[in-house]
Amino acid sequence: MNLNRLIDMVVGSVMKRMVNRGVDAGFDYMSGKKGKGAPTAAPGKPAPAQKGQRDLVKKARAAARVSRKLR
Repeated sequence: MNLNRLIDMVVGSVMKRMVNRGVDAGFDYMSGKKGKGAPTAAPGKPAPAQKGQRDLVKKARAAARVSRKLR
C-alpha cells in the first residue's frame, strides 16, 4: 500500500464523519432541537405537531443510517 492510498483512506473516513455530523446537525436544526428551527409553542412543552415532526426526524435518521450502511 502506497502513501497516496493511505492518505485517501484517512481523508475519506474523516470526510464521511464530517458529512454525517452535518446531516445530523441539519436534522436537529430543522426539528427545532438546536438553533432557530421550528419555534416551540411553550418553553417547556412541545406542541402536538412538533412531537409528530420529531418522530418523522427519528425515522429519517434511521433511514439515513441504514442507507449509509448499505453503501
